[in-house]
This record gives sequence, structure tokens and C-alpha cells, in this order.
Amino acid sequence: MSGENEESRLIARAVVRFAVSLGKTTTAEGVETKEQLEALRAEACVEMQGYYFSRPIRGSEVAQILKRLVRKAENAA
Repeated sequence: MSGENEESRLIARAVVRFAVSLGKTTTAEGVETKEQLEALRAEACVEMQGYYFSRPIRGSEVAQILKRLVRKAENAA
């Protein structure tokens, strides 16, 4: 792991631990790899976003996706 990556990991750890100690939730942005996801989960970070999960999409697209998921769940019930 490069020094820059190690520094980023330590900063993320400090921020997440600080938030957890205050009973707050943090959202990690810019998660691009499974390794980043796992490292953040190990630090108790529960909210993340980034290209690992999805490319940026418009709110209207999110609404369409959610509607399809709700319909699918309703049909399965």
C-alpha cells in the first residue's frame, strides 16, 4: 500500500471513529474498489457512495429504479 493510500485510510478511520463516538453516521464518498469498501466497513462506516456502487445518475433515474423495485416486490408478495 502506498504512503498516500495509507494516509487516506488513516484519515477515513479517524473521521469514522470520531463520528461513531458521537453517535453520528458518516457517508464515505468516492468509494471505487472492494478494498475501500471493506476497509470502511471494518471501521463501522455504514453509508458509502461512489463508482463501486454506481455511476452518477439523475434523481429521475433513481425514482424510476425505485418504482420498478417496488412493483417487483409487490408482485412477489
